[in-house]
Amino acid sequence: MTHLKIVKLEDHRPNPSHLEGKDRLDNLFEDFVTRGANPQTVSEMILAYGICEVINYSTKPENGLDAISRLLSDSFNLHIDRNEFYDPELGGFVKKDDDE
Repeated sequence: MTHLKIVKLEDHRPNPSHLEGKDRLDNLFEDFVTRGANPQTVSEMILAYGICEVINYSTKPENGLDAISRLLSDSFNLHIDRNEFYDPELGGFVKKDDDE
């Protein structure tokens, strides 16, 4: 009789790469657009999600905003002065838009 061994797949997968992340986001974008979503709205959703996660995983919101400013500057040559207002009571970027 053959004995089966349970193997955790996550133990054998390589660390994720930036290219894998980009491919997954491309697939998400294409899937939403194919299903009828507005491409600009999908792009804004992905951007808003990323901004929220940068802020959420920063030690404090100001550090997240500094990281976002640095990314915009380094990646897109956009130099934006930070005169921000950050309200930690905001519930996130998701709005109820589906009446399911």
